[in-house]
Parts: sequence; C-alpha cells; structure tokens
Amino acid sequence: MSRKPKHTDRELDERIADFFGRAGRKPTYSEIKEMCPLGVSNDRISSAVSRAEDCGYVSGKADGADTKHVPTFPPGVFRKVMDEFFREVETQQEMIQKLQAENSNLRASQERILARHSADIAKAVKEVREEAEKQLYAMARAFLKVGLEE
Repeated sequence: MSRKPKHTDRELDERIADFFGRAGRKPTYSEIKEMCPLGVSNDRISSAVSRAEDCGYVSGKADGADTKHVPTFPPGVFRKVMDEFFREVETQQEMIQKLQAENSNLRASQERILARHSADIAKAVKEVREEAEKQLYAMARAFLKVGLEE
C-alpha cells in the first residue's frame, strides 16, 4: 500500500464542505469515498470529518437534523471561510519565504562586511607591528652606538 495519500487533507476538507453546502448535512463515509476516486482511508475520512465538526462547520448528526449546540452555517459559508483561511496561510508562507531570503541576504552582507573589517584590522596590526619593530631596532642601534662610544 502506498504511504502517500492520494488526496490531501485540504481536498478532503473542501469536498466535505462542498457536500455540506449542497446537501446541508454531514456526508457518510461511502459518500466521501465516492467523492474521492483515487481512494481514501477510513482513518483520514474520520480525521477530516472531525476537523469539520471541531470547527463547527458540520453538524455531528448524519441525517442533517438541527442541533442547538453545534453552529451551522448557510451553504457555501464553510467553503468561503476555508478559502480565506488557506489564502491567509499561503500569504503567510510567502511572507516567511520573503523574510528568510532577506535574512540570508543580510547574513551574506554581514559576512562580507566582517571579512573586509577583519582584513583591515589585520593590515593595521601588521603596520603597527612593523612600526614597533622599526622603533625597537632604532633604539637597539642607539644603545649599541652609545655602548660603542663609551
């Protein structure tokens, strides 16, 4: 058996929402299986129906009887809400990708700046060392010269 589902959770949610919008009731397992020609497991159907019930979009009763404790929505509302939700998720994912790209660019820029500053610091240290060595040698020559003159 294939481990990869042939229908995504989103597809299952949308199909259940469409059915509820048209029929005004929760679909049965066999009706959901008919809506999914590539096949879907009972576990995944159960999860999809539970998600719809948890959101309050689908009544817990299969016969479509009115329930006072579970809110029901007019046909098509669940679909609109889910479409808006998925659009918002996609927008957030795009924003995340954009921020990650900006972060990568900033890190690369920081690395270039740090490399440049490191090179400048190394050059300055080398120049200071060379100047200090020149002064040390000059002092040593002066001491030798004074020592030779005495």
